[in-house]
Amino acid sequence: MKALLYRAGHGTPQLADVDVDDPRDDEVLIDVQAAGVCHSDLHFIESRETTAAQGIYGMYANLDRRRQPGIAERRHEEADAEMLVMGHESCGIVIEVGAGVRSVAPRDRVVAIGMSHCGRCRQCLVGCPHLCLVLPRRSPEDRPRLSHDGRRVTQFANVGAFAEQILVHETSVVRIDHAVPAASAAILGCCVTTGVGAALNTARVQPLSSVAVFGTGGIGMSVLQGARIAGAETIIAVDPASTKRSLAQRLGATDVIDPVSDDPVAAIIELTQGLGVEYSFETTAIPVVAQQAYDVLGLRGCLTCVSSAPTDIRTLIGAERIIRGSYLGSTRPQRDIPYYLKLYHQSRLFLDEMVGAQLTPDRFGAVEGILASGDAARVVLDFSR
Repeated sequence: MKALLYRAGHGTPQLADVDVDDPRDDEVLIDVQAAGVCHSDLHFIESRETTAAQGIYGMYANLDRRRQPGIAERRHEEADAEMLVMGHESCGIVIEVGAGVRSVAPRDRVVAIGMSHCGRCRQCLVGCPHLCLVLPRRSPEDRPRLSHDGRRVTQFANVGAFAEQILVHETSVVRIDHAVPAASAAILGCCVTTGVGAALNTARVQPLSSVAVFGTGGIGMSVLQGARIAGAETIIAVDPASTKRSLAQRLGATDVIDPVSDDPVAAIIELTQGLGVEYSFETTAIPVVAQQAYDVLGLRGCLTCVSSAPTDIRTLIGAERIIRGSYLGSTRPQRDIPYYLKLYHQSRLFLDEMVGAQLTPDRFGAVEGILASGDAARVVLDFSR
């Protein structure tokens, strides 16, 4: 099959022939229709091309193998891999399943998500499969799922979505209906679950509350939709791109702020009559922005950090503020994705509008420029053949 193969130190991934193994008892082989491009894919590549002390790649050194053994082992494998297929959100058709798979069957349409879970560890048993301590997968010592010229190819996030086919663990897929456009379904695998989940699952935004969302890329746009679905009264979107601010208003923002022309902290304090907001979300991976997201909180306000954290929290105690991390939107995929699709069919969650551009895989090099221009909340690669 063809896949966008990233070789460490060689820049942009290039289409290459990659061999895929047969499914084992708990694995599913999928013919990919579409795959969304997440900033974490691009950040990882950029970090590998520069220095291990920066970006997503640098964060891997801070993972605790004792507290998070599954995710730490997977990410250290990615950090050391010679070759990877990037991508971790996709939609496709099941073509083959292992003997022990019961949740999906050939010809089913599925969404693949960048998490697998064992169902038996402490985190799984308390309803947090996104924090699974095991992350079922093939180990580096095992026969690889993917290979190129006989050498191991690592699947980013245990998925490797930028390919014509993916081979994943059964718990990494959720069956969906055939009525949703492939590009819109693909972004459920990370973008939507991370953002909507951050609002509904992690922060648990309350009706009639006030919310500020810093950054309205795919995840930020999903956060503000989650806040709207939760019944928030005021939803303030902060983004320098005018096209994204316009889309944010269409999807539920009551107010928008350009942080280039206005001080977002001062503007939000003014919009809230000096009170600050009850919920704030950071989605940009920029520490300065995370600090702004913290500074706009009112008394007992809650900041949810998706990708970065503030550096100055001296008012945390006196104002009884809360800072929460949110990983993958605290998602339970087999529960949340069907619910999000129900909201989509009810015209309460907008997916089609978030797909700003669709490219064939050979045009992957144009993705970063499109995202940097602010013209698209999400770029999706079209693998339909």
